[in-house]
Parts: sequence; structure tokens; C-alpha cells
Amino acid sequence: MERRERFVADSKGFSLVELIIVIAIMAILVGALAPALIKYIEKSNRSKDINNARTIEDVLLNAYAEGVIEIPAGARKNSGYGVWVMMCNGSRDKAPTPYHGKSFSGVWCGADKDVIIDGNKSQNDWNYCNELADYLKKESINIDTARTYSKGDADGWDWIIIQVCYDSNGRLCSRIYSGYSNQDGGINKTPESNIERMLNRKWIPLSQ
Repeated sequence: MERRERFVADSKGFSLVELIIVIAIMAILVGALAPALIKYIEKSNRSKDINNARTIEDVLLNAYAEGVIEIPAGARKNSGYGVWVMMCNGSRDKAPTPYHGKSFSGVWCGADKDVIIDGNKSQNDWNYCNELADYLKKESINIDTARTYSKGDADGWDWIIIQVCYDSNGRLCSRIYSGYSNQDGGINKTPESNIERMLNRKWIPLSQ
């Protein structure tokens, strides 16, 4: 009998006080670790965005090099004239303000009027450019699911634009830049952005 009583006494569970103490310690640990975890996740999201933007930029540059994308000679001194891909955080409300009334999800493919893409001439600056989208898909860019992942805090962004175009000096340039949903997003209206500071680059001339 004494042996049985000792066994029962030794196998009792946590008391309510002990359980409260354990929960309190866990809450403190979670509170201490959560900011670091959130910061790590955001850093990972930004790296993913940067890699995706660079991949799209490479595809656009290759299209110019191979003559898939052609810009009329007379338009080459119009700063910003060319093609662009805008990615936002899954909703048009996270895009630059001119896109808020457009019908799309995470990506917008654009080409200025009369730019030729794969033999087809763009008819309107603000129509979704299916020819550009088709070319990107052909180059294994999944336009249907592409988007940005940064949460749009002070060091992040709501959207990224990858643009290959001519500057005011008639030079072919590439620019990857970012911003927030309350900004216009025009290449000549957007100052140095967060993603450019991370990449340590602005307009990149591709020709003289």
C-alpha cells in the first residue's frame, strides 16, 4: 500500500501555478523572438522580389538584343519610351495610382504606342500588352502568378517596375525601381527608390 501511494504522489501533473509560469515564460520568448522572425521573413521576401525583377529584366534585355522588341527611331528621344513590367503585392490597390482602375491581379505588362513586340505593334500606352506577356511566358516567366512579396514598410515597397526604355539622351537604359500604392509610378516621376538603394544602382545605360 505504501509503495502504491508513493507512486501516485510522484506521478502527479503540473499545478495551476506551474502551468501559468510556463505559459508566461513562453509568451515572453515569443514576444522576444517575433520581431526578429518578422524581420527575417521580410528580408527573405525582398530578396525574392529582387531576384524575380532581375530575371524579368534579363528577359527584356535579351528581347531587345534579339530584335524581338523594337522601338521606332523617331521615338528614341522620348524619355521613358519603351516597355515595362509592373509587379505589385497581389492586388491592384497595391499598384501605382494610375493602375488602380485597371483590371489585373499581380502583374501589368506595358508597351508604349508603336513599340513592336514579336512583330506586333502596340496600339495604346495603357492597354495591357498581351504580346509582351506572351513573350515572357514563352521565356518561362509565370505572369499569371507573379507578384511582389515585400510588406510595404518604410524600407520595402508595394510595387516594383522593371522598365527598359530610352532616356532623354536617346540611350537605351534599364531601370528597376519601387514605390508605394499612393505614388504615380512613372519612371520620370519616381525618385531613387528603396530597391535601387539595395541594388546600388539607378538608370543603367545599355548603349551610348
